[in-house]
Amino acid sequence: MKCLLARLLAATDPTKMVAREPCKLSVLRDGNRIAQLCRNRPNWMHITSLTIKNFRGVKYAEMKDLGTTVIVAGPNGCGKSTIFDAIRLLKTVYGEYQPGEIHQWFNEFQMPQDEFGRVDLIPLLNKRDTPLELRCTIRLHPDERAYLAANGAREISGAIFRPGDFRLAVGVPAEQIRAQQEAANRMVELNLPILMDELEKDDLEIGLTYTPGGDLNLIDSIA
Repeated sequence: MKCLLARLLAATDPTKMVAREPCKLSVLRDGNRIAQLCRNRPNWMHITSLTIKNFRGVKYAEMKDLGTTVIVAGPNGCGKSTIFDAIRLLKTVYGEYQPGEIHQWFNEFQMPQDEFGRVDLIPLLNKRDTPLELRCTIRLHPDERAYLAANGAREISGAIFRPGDFRLAVGVPAEQIRAQQEAANRMVELNLPILMDELEKDDLEIGLTYTPGGDLNLIDSIA
């Protein structure tokens, strides 16, 4: 399984993992400008590096040693939105908050699916004969690490099996639900040690590659 921790993070509601304090706004006046700064932000993970190669309007971009607050500035058409599109694509490929989220992402860029649900990724490339590569390094906050360490088994099971989804279906026998739950329990036993090992790493690198005419592949995590 490619980077279990990244898959769980991508599919888990971040508000479950941290205690969100009320956001306090400080107003700073500088001439006619008013800047609002949000303090006591949630203790969420942050991106420490990002590399984009041959993705939409960006030929190559590399950002390193990023802090918890990053400002992306530049003229229209320079690729600012593409940076966030790349982050969204990475997140969605690793996991979805809602079923079909990846296809919703493709639909935003008018990339239709064929009869088998496949999408032609060539329109995402800056140069159509050159591979695409996205890499991102993330660092968890201690609150998130603590949550996943305490609730890892439940989150793995929930990512594999949601009993409510089966019970909503008409005519699904109880034996099938139990079999699915037993399979989920076996997957938890197999993958929980992997998750605990990944939680010990300081940073987590995720990524994807795509070669024209080939498949989209996830990159093994590197600490």
